[in-house]
Amino acid sequence: MFDQAPDMGSMTDFVITANVDPFDNDSEEASPTTSTPDPRFSTDTTDSQVFVSDSTTTSPPIHIHKMILHARWPHFKRLYASKMVEYQTSRLHIPEPYSVVRAFLYYLYTDSIAPSQYCRDLTDVAGMLVMANLYDMPKLRLLCVNRLSREIDIEHAAVIWERAGRTDEEWLKARAAR
Repeated sequence: MFDQAPDMGSMTDFVITANVDPFDNDSEEASPTTSTPDPRFSTDTTDSQVFVSDSTTTSPPIHIHKMILHARWPHFKRLYASKMVEYQTSRLHIPEPYSVVRAFLYYLYTDSIAPSQYCRDLTDVAGMLVMANLYDMPKLRLLCVNRLSREIDIEHAAVIWERAGRTDEEWLKARAAR
């Protein structure tokens, strides 16, 4: 079960938040529920550790299984091995758009970036290309480059060009520029 709260019987044991999608007007769940900042991680902890600043508005929580993260995401495996505070608190904030983070986590569950309710368009795939580069995930990088090169269109060309440049995918960048 992907992104189901533990009280729904999913047995999820980890929460990830992301940045609120800036232009996602059609998705209620990706929008903050109030106009005031809604930090998902308390900044009032006994050891004074701040996870997300008070001025940061975060996405709704994405409920996932720690075991999936550990098995499929090398970065998370390193967090676990080093006993980082995120692992100990079972909370992590990823400073990327909510739709991209959700598509990335869905990929960890399914090994797929095919169009779905979690990977809606090429903007999500281009964002996952950045995450694949950042977190050194070569299979995901290859899947993203292949899908972006096959499905590139005028609507997404600028985003693909920018993300390809950010990840040193020169061939894809040149293709998006045409």
